[in-house]
Amino acid sequence: MGQAETTCLLFDEMANKEYLIPFMINLMKLDSTDIRILDVLQRDAEQQVAQIAEQVGLSATPCWRRIQRLKAAGVITRQVALVDPQKVNVGVTVF
Repeated sequence: MGQAETTCLLFDEMANKEYLIPFMINLMKLDSTDIRILDVLQRDAEQQVAQIAEQVGLSATPCWRRIQRLKAAGVITRQVALVDPQKVNVGVTVF
């Protein structure tokens, strides 16, 4: 993993002052196989690891390890279900 410096804006209400606080973030280096795995997962995260592995040219175990590494690094943060609003009779939802 590489690192990059970025800043965070902090507002001190007592002093009515803003501060830019520098901090380092970890960046994971992704190779072309990682990117292909992410592409496959973004299209359908319910596939079996063996199916994903076949699509990206790996065997199941190395593919599973890569997915676990992507999760541990926070690249993959969650898996969600997308619901068809018409099928559940819901109009526009605003948060």
